[in-house]
Amino acid sequence: QMQQRQEEERRRREAQMAQMRIEQGACSNIRRVILKLRMVRPETFEDLQKELLEVLQRELANCGSHAEVIKQEADMGLQQARQRLEQIRQEQLRAEEHLKSLEVLVDEAEKAGKALLEEAEPLQGKAALEMKLEEVEATAKAVEDVGVNAREKMQACTVFILQKGVEMRAADSIPPGQPQPEDKLTLSKLLVRINDTTKAMDATLQLAKSSKERAAKKLEAEKKVQVVDELFKKYDSDKDGMLSRKEIEKYAKGEFNFDISKDVVDDIMKYIADGGKGVKRVDFQKLKVDIGIAREQIQDGKRKEARLEREKKLAEMKDELAKKVEEVVKQVDAVEEKITKVETDTSARAMKVKELTSEDMVNTAEEAEKGVMAVREEVLECRKASTDLMEGAEAELKVWLFGEQKKIEFRLGRFEPRFAKAVTVASMFRAEAKKKDFEGLVALEKKALKLLKGHQRVKDLTGEELFEAVDADKDGKLNQTEWLAFFKTCERSPKAEKKKKEEAEDGEAKKEEDGDAKKEEEGEAKQETDADKKEEAKEEAKKEEEAKEEKEEEEAEEEEPEATEEELGKVFATMACTVEGDEEETISKDEFVNFVRVFMKVSKETVITSDLSIKESQTIRRLDVGEIVEVIKGPVEEGAVQVQRVMAKVLKDELTGWITVSGSQGTTFLEEGGSVFRVIVETILTETFALNGMPQNGEEAKKMLNPRKLRVGEIVEVREWFKKEEQSGLIRMRCRCRADGAWGWVTIVGNQGTVFLQVV
Repeated sequence: QMQQRQEEERRRREAQMAQMRIEQGACSNIRRVILKLRMVRPETFEDLQKELLEVLQRELANCGSHAEVIKQEADMGLQQARQRLEQIRQEQLRAEEHLKSLEVLVDEAEKAGKALLEEAEPLQGKAALEMKLEEVEATAKAVEDVGVNAREKMQACTVFILQKGVEMRAADSIPPGQPQPEDKLTLSKLLVRINDTTKAMDATLQLAKSSKERAAKKLEAEKKVQVVDELFKKYDSDKDGMLSRKEIEKYAKGEFNFDISKDVVDDIMKYIADGGKGVKRVDFQKLKVDIGIAREQIQDGKRKEARLEREKKLAEMKDELAKKVEEVVKQVDAVEEKITKVETDTSARAMKVKELTSEDMVNTAEEAEKGVMAVREEVLECRKASTDLMEGAEAELKVWLFGEQKKIEFRLGRFEPRFAKAVTVASMFRAEAKKKDFEGLVALEKKALKLLKGHQRVKDLTGEELFEAVDADKDGKLNQTEWLAFFKTCERSPKAEKKKKEEAEDGEAKKEEDGDAKKEEEGEAKQETDADKKEEAKEEAKKEEEAKEEKEEEEAEEEEPEATEEELGKVFATMACTVEGDEEETISKDEFVNFVRVFMKVSKETVITSDLSIKESQTIRRLDVGEIVEVIKGPVEEGAVQVQRVMAKVLKDELTGWITVSGSQGTTFLEEGGSVFRVIVETILTETFALNGMPQNGEEAKKMLNPRKLRVGEIVEVREWFKKEEQSGLIRMRCRCRADGAWGWVTIVGNQGTVFLQVV
């Protein structure tokens, strides 16, 4: 039963779908005819109406529930079709009325055109050629007057078409496939008549204009002929209608102020007069031409003589200019020899730059710059001499002279790169001299610092205490007298004693250190594995190499003499400055303390303790590899375990305590460094700590406007440790550039976290 019900349901749906398709097809057939009615024409209305009735009779019953709607659509379609037909009929009536009005205007225009043709009839045909100028002008004037009226009539037609053209075109429409009735008035036929009339009017007016111009030209020609006739009669003394020899000579003299030769007259009588008695009126123009040719031949001869004379004069002028050009070329040769000498001298010294002193380098740079300056002045003189050649030169020689100038200018132009190269070499000498001076100053600073640190170590002084020792008058600043006096009496550090390997291998000392070094580092007392032994062997080899290098350095230092008073004065000059209110230069306490500051870097994890004694002190905290510390005192030997220890301040958190420099087994915990930084992002060096700080004088103001750039890879030495600039949030430090000794403040970390410098 379920299957039977499903089958019945399926058949019912199929029947419904079939009925819907029939209804849709019937509705579409009827609507197709209704759609045709929307575009109905009077001649197709009856056929479409009949077709609609037939399709309604045939298909309306199949429309089902849509039958009533379809019937209404059909009635509405018929009603709209009748309305459309009525609209078309009204449009055609209006179009016919407008066409009749336009036809009247066209008739008037054609009538005016015919009147124009009748007025211009005298200007046509052969008779027009015989008319006098006055008659032609009068006729043309009458034609133009009538033409104005005719154009107004045509203009009226044009205006009417512009206004009513769209409506008149309704009368032109005809059923497809049917011919246009010949007697029917249409816009296209009227347009053809208008176009023909317009062309005829334009042609007539053009005829009047050309006839007037032709008559004027004819009159002008007649006047010219009359002038020639009168001229011929003037010189035809015997009135025989011919010009004899004597009359020809008078004509040439009177009209052209030309004394014609006998040979020319003979040629005229032979070729123009045909050997007759004279030249007739008809050949008068030929006579004029022959006389003109004879005159021109004589003028050619005179011009040739003048040209030859001119060429001779120009050749002489060119020889003079060539001598001047040669003198300028000799000047250029001399300039080239001088610049070559400057290049040779600077190149020769550049090969020996390492052997030269800074003073020699500066002298070389000055000589090169003076040489280039002198040669440049001579180049300007050569250019001026080359330019002066053109003054007063004849136009015919300027092209040649311009070529010579270009050759000279080309040679002079090639000197400029050579000048630039010589100046660059001079700049290199100055830079090398500055670098060598700076290297010498650094060496002097090391000598002075060695003496200062020796006294500090012997007396166990901090940086501030060392300053107090140098500051004899206790005024908080050092003058040159105090500075030099201190080095005469300061303590010298004792020579370092050599440690024997047997002492380092002493079992008892090693045991003590292994017991106490737990505060400093973990794992040093662990039992060594095979890998540890290999590592220790490598470490021992490295230490031996370092010890060898240290020994060589110590020997070199022992051989190096102490700084002289003059050298110490130079060091003082680099550090001293004039304070407002003082007459002499002095070194401030901050500057001195910064000078003697020593920074060390943690090379192996260790600890910072509270006292010098490892046994009796407490661990403050561990120190990580890479941390930077500032040495306050030391190094001092801790007697119990025989290790070198320093009192230092950790710059990371400013903790102060004692740190072991190296263990008894040679393990290095601190190494020199931490005060040298490398630029990793380009930045600038400024005079003041604050970026918007005010300069103290004009020179500093100039530097602020043009700060020195620090290029990536440059090395700087710390002179005042970094601190935060509150206004901008930048971390900045005071430093000195190793490349040229420039001092200033530099940003190490930006306010966005950008790192500009990194410790080496």
